[in-house]
Amino acid sequence: MTEVWQAVNRPGFDFTAGFWGFVEVVASRRCIDWLRSRKVRLPLSEDLLDSGRNPLQKTLDNERTNLAEKVLAELGPDCRKLILLRLREGCSYAKIARDVGKTEGALRVQMYRCIRAAQLLLGDSKANAVKGKF
Repeated sequence: MTEVWQAVNRPGFDFTAGFWGFVEVVASRRCIDWLRSRKVRLPLSEDLLDSGRNPLQKTLDNERTNLAEKVLAELGPDCRKLILLRLREGCSYAKIARDVGKTEGALRVQMYRCIRAAQLLLGDSKANAVKGKF
């Protein structure tokens, strides 16, 4: 009620514009404040904390994934197949060599050339992204 009295004493307060409605709003808000103050607040358990990545990390991961997919799409089919088998599926060079009929050494050289081509495409992709083309 003190707040109502202070508001009424302020210069320019209009008694004719819904005085009782004003009193009801102030009283109900004070009751809500009183109920909230009585509520028991327990500290959060450490088990409830989010251990996941933060939004910035999620955004960066999504950008890296999108960029990697674009670069892979630009590579030739042999490079794309080799990179996917080796890096995504985790196949050994020996297994890939048996499947495609090449030596491990030849596959390692091919992988080096594929990664080099991907790096060049990545550099072009970054430059295009800055220019707004990608």
